Amino acid sequence: MENVESDPKTDRPKEEIRIDSTTVFVDPYEEADAQIAEERKKTQLEVVAPESTVKKSQPKSGSQGPPTYRQGVGKYINPAATKRVAEEEPSTSAAVPVAKKKPSRGFGDFSSW
Repeated sequence: MENVESDPKTDRPKEEIRIDSTTVFVDPYEEADAQIAEERKKTQLEVVAPESTVKKSQPKSGSQGPPTYRQGVGKYINPAATKRVAEEEPSTSAAVPVAKKKPSRGFGDFSSW
């Protein structure tokens, strides 16, 4: 591939390059699988050894995180704290109509200039 002439503008080879056959000397997956199997054995031995020697006290499951009140968005917000009390006074916004604002027309007519 390196010996084939290429076009200087596009850096593409002038002749078509084909790969007819390949040879794999070492299978990388066999080595990776063996390494992963060894790591799994080590982690299993590390997990089993501490459990058999001494059991430490674990914190209670209820005290691990904040309480949840519902699922989804806002699940940590207490619904009793967010309740609002209804206002006793009637709203004054409906009694007083708002005056309409005239739209501005810019500069207007330039015929007097």
